[in-house]
Amino acid sequence: MGSYKPHLQVYRWAAQKLGQEPAALGLVSANAWDVTGAKATGLWAAWVNRGGASWDDLGFAPDATMASLTELPPLLEINL
Repeated sequence: MGSYKPHLQVYRWAAQKLGQEPAALGLVSANAWDVTGAKATGLWAAWVNRGGASWDDLGFAPDATMASLTELPPLLEINL
């Protein structure tokens, strides 16, 4: 592919490989730049903020923020 995250083409490639529109997919990451790249492409994105850090405002906010991956299952039920 020749690109790396957070280049938008990486997220589009994943959607294409799965045969889905970006809006049908989500990403969970502890990295603000990864969440921002996913959101810029149209994916639903959650930020895992284990250390209580401030959000790095890179132009897009996460759809959800959690302290641990154990919080993910209820979020998936709400957002699917």
